[in-house]
Order: sequence, then C-alpha cells, then structure tokens
Amino acid sequence: LNPRTYLHWRFTRIAAEGTHAPHSLRRPHQARAGNGSSRLSRTERSTPGIPALHANHPGQTRLTSWPAWKLNAFALPGGRGSGFAVSGCKGEDTGCWFMLAGAGAGFYNTGMRSLLLLILLAMTAPLSADPLRLTLRSRDKATGTASETPVAWEPKRTAIIVCDMWDDHWCRSASRRVTELAGPLNAMLQTARAKGVFIIHAPSSVTDFYKDSPQRRLAQAAPMAKTPVPLADAPRWGTAWCWTDPKHEEVLPVDDSDMGCSCTGKKCEIIPPWKRQHPAIELVEGDALTDDGQETWNLLTARDIDQVILCGVHLNMCVLGRPFAIRQQVYLGKKVVFMRDLTDSMYNPERPPGVDHFTGHDLIIGHVERYWCPSITSDAITGGHPFRFKEDTRPVQ
Repeated sequence: LNPRTYLHWRFTRIAAEGTHAPHSLRRPHQARAGNGSSRLSRTERSTPGIPALHANHPGQTRLTSWPAWKLNAFALPGGRGSGFAVSGCKGEDTGCWFMLAGAGAGFYNTGMRSLLLLILLAMTAPLSADPLRLTLRSRDKATGTASETPVAWEPKRTAIIVCDMWDDHWCRSASRRVTELAGPLNAMLQTARAKGVFIIHAPSSVTDFYKDSPQRRLAQAAPMAKTPVPLADAPRWGTAWCWTDPKHEEVLPVDDSDMGCSCTGKKCEIIPPWKRQHPAIELVEGDALTDDGQETWNLLTARDIDQVILCGVHLNMCVLGRPFAIRQQVYLGKKVVFMRDLTDSMYNPERPPGVDHFTGHDLIIGHVERYWCPSITSDAITGGHPFRFKEDTRPVQ
C-alpha cells in the first residue's frame, strides 16, 4: 500500500453510537497476499507516527491516531476474487470501523460481501481486548517482604496520571532529574495511549497555563459525579492535600523535613519557579489536564475507569499527597499502582538514614508498596527496559 495514494472508501459502521468514521487510517507495515484459499491472513500495527491513507468523507471527524487496527488480505476460492479489509478501533469504548475493498466476480456478489464483513467482525474482537499485562510488586504490611502478582488490566478501564512533572524546580538536582525523566515518561505515554489507556496530566498549581487548551476543557466539562467518600480539602502547595495517615501507614523511612534538596554544598532556596508541565511531555487530543480531585474523579467515572497508574514526582510528597494521587485514589476505592522507575523522591543524603539519594528513594518505594499500593515498571507498557537515572551508579540488581 502506498501511503501517498488517495482513495475513496466505502465505510461500514458497526455499533458505534455517537461516533464518526475517520478521515484517516494508519498504514500497515506489511500484508501477506492471499494464496487462493478462503483463509484470511492479517497483520497488526499500533506504533504511532505512521503515514495515513486518506478517505474523502466531508463532515466526518478526522482521527489522526488510531491505536489499534488490522489489515486482512483474502483470496476467494476458485480464483473468484481477492481484496483486503481494514478494521480499526480508537481504543475507547466508541465502537469500530471496517473498510472492505476487492475485485472479482465473487466479490461483487452481495452475499459474499456480507459474509466477508461477518468474518471481519469476528476477527476484530482482539483489537480493543489486548490487556495490559502487569507484574504488581507489593510488600507484606507486617514483615515488609516483597511479592509479585501478575495481572491483566483492560486498557480502556485504565488511566495514567502524570504528577507534577514541571518545567523547573527550586532544587537544581531535582530539576535535572525531572528533565532526564521527562523523555522516557513521554515515550511511555505514547505507547500507553496507543493501547487505549486514558492519560491525565496533573501539573499542580499551573493549570491556568493551559486554561484554553482542549485537555483542560475536557477535564472541566466532565459530568459531576458523587464520590463514595469525602475528598481531601486540607490545603497545601496550591491544591488540597491528603496528609500522612497514621492509621494506614508508619512514618516515612527517610527524613525529608528539610524538603529534600540533594544538592551538595549550599542547599537551594525554596522558591517555586515552575510555570507549566515539562515541554518534553506532549499533550495529545483525548488527554485531560487537571490538578483537582473532583475533576479527576469526574473524568474517571465518566469513562468507567477503575484502574489508576501514577507516575511523576515526587513520590514521598506529591505522588502520595495530591488530591488526584495515591492516598486519595486508594480512599476512593480505585485499583492503584505506581510506576516505580518513572518517579523520584525529595531526599537529602545528609539527613537520616544517611544513604545515597537513590537508596533513599528505594526506601520510599518500599514504604508505598507496603502501606498503600503495588508498583510496576514502565517496561510493562513499553516492552523495553525499565528507566534508570544516569546518576544512579549502584550495581543493577
């Protein structure tokens, strides 16, 4: 298939109430030709950024990114025709679209076309059904012993919340690590988005920077939904805050009472410089942006999402305490995990327990796994390798 070829396709819509056919479908990377049998062969693609074939349908919505689609090449028995069919799902609960094209006497038979479409419908089920296969690491609350549990999460019922990945930070070391983290985190979001996961950007206290963006308006427009428990309303650092809960957890294993600047020598002055989310993290159509607990709940409820993955910074502070973050989501009854390799902590190695920054961060990871929720690593989404900071020179375990 030539991505520069423009074709006028006939689309068939199936069970997609309230949605529109796309102007574009992603180009498949390969297709196996039919071999004269009635057996269908198929290829799949979910990588973003591939050139698109365009269909000419005025008045219908243009979707530039379809995360799941298949190309099915077929040949009818007896040399009576051949062709191909493309099927796609946007990744949310918005139904699927099918496109059928071919030539030959058999193909022009209405009954044969109907049969082919039924076969295509049957083959389309896996498009939006491929689960996220995660390995959850948690710790026994009494002993701290780690254990791992494999689970399969449905992408369309899963959200990733990106916590406080600002463009700058008052601590120079923290700012440097956030910048290093931003690129891999954005790459993970691209893959998760392509799988159908809903993305919520949560750069606390700077949402006004995005007041006219589609992502901010999407969060504000979500229908109001009643929470099963009251939301936290104690103010801290520009939002509501879920404070440490002595009924739920012990004290943190590191002393962050000095706010955790890990710079050597003179410590950085605590003057917040952030103005927006880090520019390396893309905002894409269909994402939402908020730092509000109620808006987050509204977004999740409207999409029937009960599985939440947290990433971003900083684990011992905002990733635990913000009104959209771990403590609040656990209180609300969500299935919560955090992505331990795509986060960081505010810890000064000069403070107890006197370990290096990354060992201190690991202690905080263990605390959250023990008292709040399991963790995963980003390779569960990307299929690559977990992220590791360049400054972390400890032996790989």
